[in-house]
Amino acid sequence: MKSLLKATVIFAAVSIPTCSFGQLASDYADKNTTTMEAIIKTNKEVVIDLYEVILNQRKFDLLNDVISEDYTNVQGERGAAAFGKVVRSIVKAFPDAQWTLGPVVAEGNSVVVKHTLTGTHQDTFQDIPPTGKSFSNDGWALYEFSGGKIIRSQLLTDRLSFLQQIGVLPQDPLIHARRLDSFVYFVDKFVVPTKAIEIFTERMNYNRSFIKSLPGFIRDEVIATELGNGDLNLMTIAVWESEAHLEEARKRVQEEYRKINFDPADFTKAHGITMERQVYHPLGMR
Repeated sequence: MKSLLKATVIFAAVSIPTCSFGQLASDYADKNTTTMEAIIKTNKEVVIDLYEVILNQRKFDLLNDVISEDYTNVQGERGAAAFGKVVRSIVKAFPDAQWTLGPVVAEGNSVVVKHTLTGTHQDTFQDIPPTGKSFSNDGWALYEFSGGKIIRSQLLTDRLSFLQQIGVLPQDPLIHARRLDSFVYFVDKFVVPTKAIEIFTERMNYNRSFIKSLPGFIRDEVIATELGNGDLNLMTIAVWESEAHLEEARKRVQEEYRKINFDPADFTKAHGITMERQVYHPLGMR
């Protein structure tokens, strides 16, 4: 699915009730000289505070504290003003817009967050006249930090569902019948040594191509950032219709591995690749 907000509707901020955001920006910059664990924790807090403070409380004047001057949106505009331009266009079209956070995962200089945007279409948005209809749309956002501020962002959302909910496109009975809260997000996180990036990418692309043919597959995404030593910090996110579809997909993948004589554990060990795996569900399902 294409992004509802393209790659530009990405958000980040910092908030501590007893401090000004100017002081916070300084604090966050200073923490870049501390341990990686502190940096990871700080970046995660920045993103959480962004949604809960800047976006949901409309404190857009604080964007300068967390958006880098080198940030560039898809129109080529730079800095906090470019970031804020898109955010303000959303709030103008959907005055009651609210973002609800799901899982937030931080690693190195990157933070990945699942969020749900809800609102009512009350003004023109991307040349679409107001329909007065409400919507609820899930998305995954990736933020990359440099010098304590957001330097880059990417977003993945279900644009088709959004357009159907506001009445721009007709509802597909099969899609409409799905229970969105039954979707399952299968997330693998890797650290790939520089020398293994090429062979890892080949294997990853093979797997992505294979799972797209399986029943229940919705979509997938790969997000990555380069570490200071040249290694690759990468996450793959595959969305499935349900737990049952995911379990069946796992069986089919294992059968394929046996067929081609591939052992994932041996592969990652041989190339020095580390991996963590987690399954996520939409809020409210469990």
